[in-house]
Amino acid sequence: MSSLHPYRALRPPHPASPLRRLAGLHSLRTPRLSALWLPLLLPPLMQIPLPALAATDAPAKAASPPIQLLDAATIDQRCDGEIAKVRAHVARMAKVAGGKGVLVDFNRLERFNGEFVNPVYLFSAVAVDKATRDAAQRCVEKFTPLSSEVFQNSALYQRVKAFKPADDIDRVYRQDLLDRFDEAGASLPPAKRARAKEIAERTEIVGLAFQKAINEDPTTVVLAPED
Repeated sequence: MSSLHPYRALRPPHPASPLRRLAGLHSLRTPRLSALWLPLLLPPLMQIPLPALAATDAPAKAASPPIQLLDAATIDQRCDGEIAKVRAHVARMAKVAGGKGVLVDFNRLERFNGEFVNPVYLFSAVAVDKATRDAAQRCVEKFTPLSSEVFQNSALYQRVKAFKPADDIDRVYRQDLLDRFDEAGASLPPAKRARAKEIAERTEIVGLAFQKAINEDPTTVVLAPED
């Protein structure tokens, strides 16, 4: 994942990787833990003062948590509303004519989506209480259809196709988005497009269930030093 350019900040691992689907919508794909570590680790690292700065008389500021701290009740309460906000954001993007600004729009969408679902995804694996893990799992599953909804949206597809890159960074990001639309079946006839959506969502749900089974498995394997 590159963090050097705002368009590229939330790029997920390669589609062939089992750890694909990011933080963010290169993240409307359900996020994977590997895509979360950088944005989760950078804020606390950035709060560590350099020696020269530590010697100043500036008053100390309380460090903010790098992610939202959510419990089961909060996740259940907010999940449907957060999904509705993302869909409303997508609808506004789709109403804009032409390609101008579409890369910025997608980057904002990725970041907007990730602010809630990335911590939720993390808690589905690492929350200390089962109630929070289960609530997070349910919420992540609800987010699953959003990827297909975005990347089968013909208006957004046309906006990306119409965009004229100004440089190589624009060109690469635009191609990344076009690849995502192709993966989702945006150019297929309606019946095949619906089938592609069904397959993608089912694959994601099965993957989440498998990951949860691994996370919840209490099996302990003891290895001898010589092993």
